[in-house]
Amino acid sequence: MIDVPPFPPLTWDRYSWSGEVRLPSWAGFQSRRGAYASVSEPVPSGGTAGLTVEGDAEALPTPQQAAAFRYHDASTAVRVRVTDEVLSLDLSDGRSVSVPLGWYPRLTCATPKERDGWVLIGGESGVHWPEVDEDVSVASLLTGRPSSERPESFRRWLAKRANKVVGASDFA
Repeated sequence: MIDVPPFPPLTWDRYSWSGEVRLPSWAGFQSRRGAYASVSEPVPSGGTAGLTVEGDAEALPTPQQAAAFRYHDASTAVRVRVTDEVLSLDLSDGRSVSVPLGWYPRLTCATPKERDGWVLIGGESGVHWPEVDEDVSVASLLTGRPSSERPESFRRWLAKRANKVVGASDFA
């Protein structure tokens, strides 16, 4: 075991250093479990994540790895814009990041009103859209990671959404 700040205690697992970290700014995001994280947990994440640091048993994590670790907890969202084509976040450090809306199928299917119904979560390190149950972290945008939702999970969500819309219109 090694204890090298800013990392939590890390243990060697034959291939890399690993440990568990709690990032308060990641708390509140949707927690997922199951095969390929295809099932949503009923409660938000507490911000705990597994951490893997590549290297070898004799080497400590590099300064570059430490800087990358600190980076995930540094930038926060201050403004969110969603168009039919783009999701854009303005960040506390002055940067703006924009990605294709198609990276987030639930947002692509959302109405303009649902897209405008976002709230900042996790100490402004992410955005949640309650009406479509979508969470996007600043870190995922900065590292170019689109939604990791599995197609079968998305299909279930679409079916549930269609039933909700059909059921509501039956009583209007």
